[in-house]
Amino acid sequence: MDDLDDASLAEALQLSEVLASSQQVDESNHLYSGTRENCETVNSSHGNHDLEKATELSLLTFEVERRKRIALADYATALILSNNQYQNYRKWDCKKCTLANELQAKTCLICGAVKPEAVAVPSLVYETIPSDVRFGCELELFLTNSNSNANGLGTGADLGFSRKDIAFNLSQAGIIARDERYTKNVTDHWKIVTDSSLVPSAAGDLPFELVSPILCSEAGVAAARKAILTLSKMGIYTNKSAGLHLHIDGAYFSLQEMKNLTNNWLMCESAIEACVPPQRRAERNRFAKSNRSAFGKSSSKQRFLRISEAQTFRHLRHICNPDNSKYWKLNLCTLDNASPTVEFRLAGGSDEPRFLEFYIRFIIAFCTASKTKAIPYSVNSNDTLTSRDEVNLLLELLSSYRKVCDMYLSKVAEMGGVEINAW
Repeated sequence: MDDLDDASLAEALQLSEVLASSQQVDESNHLYSGTRENCETVNSSHGNHDLEKATELSLLTFEVERRKRIALADYATALILSNNQYQNYRKWDCKKCTLANELQAKTCLICGAVKPEAVAVPSLVYETIPSDVRFGCELELFLTNSNSNANGLGTGADLGFSRKDIAFNLSQAGIIARDERYTKNVTDHWKIVTDSSLVPSAAGDLPFELVSPILCSEAGVAAARKAILTLSKMGIYTNKSAGLHLHIDGAYFSLQEMKNLTNNWLMCESAIEACVPPQRRAERNRFAKSNRSAFGKSSSKQRFLRISEAQTFRHLRHICNPDNSKYWKLNLCTLDNASPTVEFRLAGGSDEPRFLEFYIRFIIAFCTASKTKAIPYSVNSNDTLTSRDEVNLLLELLSSYRKVCDMYLSKVAEMGGVEINAW
């Protein structure tokens, strides 16, 4: 602690005051869990000198002062350690494209957005996606004022963009893309294809589906972010007829891990739905049906036992998608594809880079956590779950993904809370 000069101490004190004043007392123990040990380590090693100095400057209440000391000790310790994990934490989150920029950067490295005037508390940074996770996304979108004909090719360069123009602009930005007919073939480039289910909000607007190649880990998220940012400059939008579909490589799961995932989805379906608009919940969208409805009035124990009986992936698919249709929020029919995947059809269309990144990371976090944990069915004696129960189960499952949980709760608040989908 001797190396911590007055300037660093002052900065630490300012940060701790912001943290203390912005958080409720009952949140402090959760947000700074584990920092008591840091505080005790600093105290025993360096004689409380700097912390006592900070205490003397404070006029706050005893409880706020206690939290300030914890925050200050954690911050001071991190300054001394200066390890890679902390370096990743000291960043600011771009509100436009979601990129976590270095704290000293004045503008966003990707989109050029100006750093907020006050970045008092460094943003949480998303946990790194495992390197063995492969995924792909399908974004259903519209391009304004394209004056497209039936083939979506445009009626003239001076009248608006065509699908070929979309592919060209993406390729110019480093996202290699091609305008192709609809096909299920997996390619090594992004595809712009037609989608007959999309209904434009205005005549002349161009509906299209952007299909990614196989993406991997953090590089894949960065590519998806760059693609949506590039399209945003061309004037894209979405509406209620559009969806966002995410595929996770089926090879990522053993049969037991897939059972875990299916059980966890059914246990938390209402909580998971809470981060998307109401029109995508329960049975309100025929292209994204509730998986709970496949089990009728079955209890959580009965669902668990039925899932446990599955001896093959195909058997599990018939249990969860009984009509052999892909139009379920959790679609296991794609496990039979040449390149088997698990498809998540929950989300509606989105032209927001921030939501796209959250959704990718949220689903991957859910899949990764489910590989090692199945939520027990015996939650309470009545086999009924309140909205609080479901949210708590989901947050407990994702407890290792702090930023994902933070963004999830933000989206739930934005969408108006949780609706319990009971059958």
